[in-house]
Order: sequence, then structure tokens, then C-alpha cells
Amino acid sequence: MHETGPLIPPEELSPSIPRGASREECVAAWFDLLDATDEILFARLRSQGLNEAEIQSVYRGIYARWVEEHDRKVQQMLGRGMTSHGR
Repeated sequence: MHETGPLIPPEELSPSIPRGASREECVAAWFDLLDATDEILFARLRSQGLNEAEIQSVYRGIYARWVEEHDRKVQQMLGRGMTSHGR
């Protein structure tokens, strides 16, 4: 079961991996997506008038919170004996 919400579509509506894509192509696509989301965040912070030092500081804080949340979720999954991120 996957968590959905206004920004996370249900699995059947999510973009899929192209048939025949290699593992390397899938990893490259994932990193492209991560880079794109970072660029959207940076653009939003710039639009708020922050300078580059402030942007980096805010980004580090956001990233640190994300890592903490991710680690907490992984620990919860491991505690329930789940593998492969809940599958």
C-alpha cells in the first residue's frame, strides 16, 4: 500500500518505467528527477529574494529534515519486518 495525496497520484496513474529500460537508465532517470526537484526548490527560494548563502542554508535544513524522516520510516518498516520499502 502506497501513501497518496494531492501531489502523489495513485500507482495506476503514476508514470511508469519504459519497457526495456536498463537499470542504469532507470537510475539516471531517478537522478534527473531529483535534480529537477532541487532546481524547482532553488527557483522558489530565489523568488523569495534569498541570496545564495541563505538558499544553501535553507536547503541544508530541508535536506536534513528529509533524511531524518526517511530514516524514521525505514526504521519503522524494518521494525514491522517489511522489506523492499513496504512491498
